Amino acid sequence: MARVECRLPNKPKIPSVWVKIDGITNDQVKEARAYLDALCAKEGQISDAVAQAYIYATEIAPTANPSDLWQHVIYRHLLAEGWSDNTWKRVSGFALERALVGLFAPRLAPYGLRMRILSANEANALLDKLGIVGIRATKIDMFSLKEKITVNG
Repeated sequence: MARVECRLPNKPKIPSVWVKIDGITNDQVKEARAYLDALCAKEGQISDAVAQAYIYATEIAPTANPSDLWQHVIYRHLLAEGWSDNTWKRVSGFALERALVGLFAPRLAPYGLRMRILSANEANALLDKLGIVGIRATKIDMFSLKEKITVNG
């Protein structure tokens, strides 16, 4: 069980709160955060770095609550590193979408399901092909698609 400090970086007079997280150790928290820092330093797209670090955290601590990993291992660390809450809000939505695709696409593939983030042009073309009117790609974050499964005889 890890103990993670939750504090408000810009409010030093407000005392920290310590949160206990089951399913991950303090060393694994440090490892996941170091991995996140390394990715942030080298990755061109910061949301990709956050997504990859989150996936890594779920891999090294598979029994930990995924929400705790997102909130207390990733988010709290980035706040401590100087990120503003607005920066987190901007990056985290894209990162979570990428993380969900990274986590679930391999698990869904054996069932003939594809999960992916489409470009606006691809999404609009698919919406048109499906006969969906009144909704454009700006309202869609990702798609899950069912592929035809063929069984060789």
